[in-house]
Amino acid sequence: MKKLLLLAVAFQVLAIPTHAQVAPPPPGTPGAPPPSGPAVCPSIPVVIARARASAENGEAGGQQMLGTYYSEGVIMKQDKVEAYAWFTLAGAKDRTALEQTMTPQQIADGQKRAKQLQAQIEARHKDAK
Repeated sequence: MKKLLLLAVAFQVLAIPTHAQVAPPPPGTPGAPPPSGPAVCPSIPVVIARARASAENGEAGGQQMLGTYYSEGVIMKQDKVEAYAWFTLAGAKDRTALEQTMTPQQIADGQKRAKQLQAQIEARHKDAK
């Protein structure tokens, strides 16, 4: 048993790669890794589109995500009114913290926008039936 353990350790220490190290293909060719960085990452628009589709379908999780995206302004332009509206539809507690950074006019605009969005969501559901 002891010999087996020593043999295993020796193989780990002296391990030789079992595959050749090959440089990745140049950008733009099949199999090439995608460019990195937030400005060119294709997954960000996909994530936003999925959250928007979910939110516009009336799903609270998507509405909360859009609210967060608009509130934080990290992956899309910050818009507190739009964030407030989506948080309102989602019934999110995040709305309370956001309210503390908003003017009374922004809150009123957010409430109005939430009503517009709710009407659009209900119309989609009605049309789908």
